Amino acid sequence: RVNEGIMFVRMLPRADRDRSADEILGDLRRRATAIAGADVFFFQFNPLQQSGGSKPVGFVVQYNDFNVLAEQAQLLRDRVAGIPGFVDVDTNLEVNKPQLDVRISRDKANSLGISASDIAETLRVLLGSDAITTYKRGNDRYDVVVQLQAADRLRPSDLSAIYLRTSAGEIVPLSNVVEIHESVGPSAVNHYNRRRSVKLDANLDGIDLGHALDRIALEAKDMLPEGFTTALSGQSREHARGSSGLAFTFLLAIVASLASGLFHLVK
Repeated sequence: RVNEGIMFVRMLPRADRDRSADEILGDLRRRATAIAGADVFFFQFNPLQQSGGSKPVGFVVQYNDFNVLAEQAQLLRDRVAGIPGFVDVDTNLEVNKPQLDVRISRDKANSLGISASDIAETLRVLLGSDAITTYKRGNDRYDVVVQLQAADRLRPSDLSAIYLRTSAGEIVPLSNVVEIHESVGPSAVNHYNRRRSVKLDANLDGIDLGHALDRIALEAKDMLPEGFTTALSGQSREHARGSSGLAFTFLLAIVASLASGLFHLVK
């Protein structure tokens, strides 16, 4: 997107520089805080990981009500960002996309014999396009698309130039039966395991991933309202799976050792 960018920096071999990669990243993070109006994040590329530049912490919060989800996810992000050892804390939720809310004045629309579906269909066709038929030229088939020209659907004021037909056959402007409000909304509504979700990710500085995940889980349990669920993604999910498998293997080893000792004792 036009408001995002990424840069890869190749460092000299460790023997040819005075500072470690972590020291350099720490210095860059401090410098980046002085850049007004920008969120800057750093990561170390690991060629052994398929995810490349993904952050090690991937913690997902889920809830059905999007507004409550967005609010609580931001509160959790702010709390985690204040915990020592967590850096570059961010979420995949961006509520900054300009949008127009078109609210139908149902009393006015009903008095003119205009249904809500008529209004929605008119906006869908004129602004979003509709393929109404096709025609053939030689061996090629072409769609016939109905839509306003691009110059006539660029500004919020262009909605005032759209007209509707009443049940009596008269033409009335759209602005007579709707209220239009400019607002902002999410650029995307993300889902995880088919539920609305927000993923919190972060880099770590001086703490291990297992301890970091335990701390986030504790914070989430303490602050999230009833009805929220959580999950892990990316490197965090793989770490949890590996840890549980290791614990199970260790338990089997203990059981095998005890069984062996008991066998020798009986023998």
